[in-house]
Amino acid sequence: ATAPPQKYEDKYVRPSELLEEEVKKQEGGDEAEEKPMVPAGEVFQYADSTDKALMIVGFVSAFLNGAGMPAWADVFGRMIDELMGNPDDIQENMSKLAQIMVYIGIGVLILSALQVACFMIAAARQITRIRQLYFESTVKQEVAWHDEHKPGALAARLVGDTKVIQQGINDKLASAVMNFGMFVTGYALGFFHSWQLTLVMFGTMPLIAITGGIMESVLTTATTVSRKGFA
Repeated sequence: ATAPPQKYEDKYVRPSELLEEEVKKQEGGDEAEEKPMVPAGEVFQYADSTDKALMIVGFVSAFLNGAGMPAWADVFGRMIDELMGNPDDIQENMSKLAQIMVYIGIGVLILSALQVACFMIAAARQITRIRQLYFESTVKQEVAWHDEHKPGALAARLVGDTKVIQQGINDKLASAVMNFGMFVTGYALGFFHSWQLTLVMFGTMPLIAITGGIMESVLTTATTVSRKGFA
């Protein structure tokens, strides 16, 4: 009997376990066991202090970037109100509001570039570190372990799995934080100007939640199919 593959010391890097399910399915073996979902916090376990600092800056930039759109809409609404006000003060007031809109646009432009750059750099650094540890784990396995697996399967899983992780922690995460900032700021301004109408708008939240759940289900299914194509 062949000795079992040697396990790598790092408990989070186990390529033999990652490949076991795919090998059993491809070779007609027993059905693989369902693996539990990885907690969200463990996705960032390979982030060092530099990565964490980049993500913090990215989170703040993304939130403020999301707040820019409701703020711009608020200023635009004030401009509409000025058109219906005193004609003698329209030019001066409109000039001030236009300057505010320009400042908001410049801020959004800078924050957008900053949030994408921070998250992309942090994600690339973490994925590089994960791939290095993954490769170190595979070279520590016994020769018999490599004989039991199909050529190219390890490289395919290495690329496919890390690609999924990278897509989850790069600028897509920044977009989620930006949308959250837009949501919070928008409703905050809504309650400030008209809390009665804002409460009525809350009635659409169940519909939005259902739509978001459907979209998440479709995207999860597409990701699963994509991963099976790499294996």
